[in-house]
Amino acid sequence: ELFDPWYSHTPDRSDVYWRNALENPSLVQLDHRILATTTFTAVMALWAYSRFPRPVRTALPAPARKAVTAVTTLVWLQVTLGISTLLYLVPVPLAAAHQAGALALLTETIVLGSRVWVPRRAVRLVARRVAEVGTAGLATGSAAVRAQVGRAGRRGPGAMLAARTGGVEKV
Repeated sequence: ELFDPWYSHTPDRSDVYWRNALENPSLVQLDHRILATTTFTAVMALWAYSRFPRPVRTALPAPARKAVTAVTTLVWLQVTLGISTLLYLVPVPLAAAHQAGALALLTETIVLGSRVWVPRRAVRLVARRVAEVGTAGLATGSAAVRAQVGRAGRRGPGAMLAARTGGVEKV
């Protein structure tokens, strides 16, 4: 039943695989469950990665930590709604809640991405500013500026910059 030729629309049945994947209810359910399991596992791995390694936990900004928690909460809600929808034989309000939950999960994932992603142009601008402050401060012998540049190299924007560009980039 998973690859039923009834779903094919061509005489040579060359479209049987992709049409079954999109139109056969049994195969669509299997695809949905595989995607749900993969998504749940990936989100739980992200949650564990954001909580347990100390360097990641300390380097992750508070808004990003809150977004990871929100994504984790929403993925648990989605799993609960999905299983409940099947157990109660797909009542429309529960199915609609499951659809709305999918939209909320997608939205919060985009929010999480916006809190951890840094555009290349911003990285170049930060690198330029760090280079300017670093050279000016080191030339004048300012201990405060040297300490600030040293701290930026270990944690925060400097560490992010070094990870993205392989060191301070001259722009």
